[in-house]
Amino acid sequence: MAQEDHTIRLKIFGEEYTVKSKADEAYLQNIASYVDTHMREISENLPTSQPTLRIAILAAMNISDELFAMRKQYDELEENLINKSEELTHIVEDALQRHSVENMP
Repeated sequence: MAQEDHTIRLKIFGEEYTVKSKADEAYLQNIASYVDTHMREISENLPTSQPTLRIAILAAMNISDELFAMRKQYDELEENLINKSEELTHIVEDALQRHSVENMP
């Protein structure tokens, strides 16, 4: 059974947004809070007051940078896991081969 869309109110950078989603409300609130935190940090670090759109774009770029860095880290970990798995497979295959040769009549 598919989940139904439900309407959720989120507050980001002093603005209220109403979204329709199948996602859990707590999950969406966490996302909104994350975006809000980034926008507030950027706003506080700018020398002068900036338009909300500019702050939102800078926050989106920072969050995208985090995402790209995590994807790169994930890809490296996945590649490492594949390499280790292949190494272990070869070790096990070699051990099985030696064991079967040693036990030949």
